[in-house]
Amino acid sequence: MNVERANDLLRYAIGVLRGGKMVSLPSGRVHVALIFKDRLEEAGFWWQAQILNFWINRFYSSERADLSKRGERASSFVMKDAKTE
Repeated sequence: MNVERANDLLRYAIGVLRGGKMVSLPSGRVHVALIFKDRLEEAGFWWQAQILNFWINRFYSSERADLSKRGERASSFVMKDAKTE
């Protein structure tokens, strides 16, 4: 993998988290982003992995806020993947 490919994966993963690349439940979008983050880390692209991690955390924060606005429990959003890091 080269830098150009790593940046493409980063852009795609951010698009997934923003909801523009695939139709899925929020937990599914996070799962895909975490897979890409692991691949970037394994290939040695720490900067891209770190930026993606920021986006994943941003996604979690926005999902919690949305759940609170709707009056649902924030614990209904599965966050197991984030705790395994």
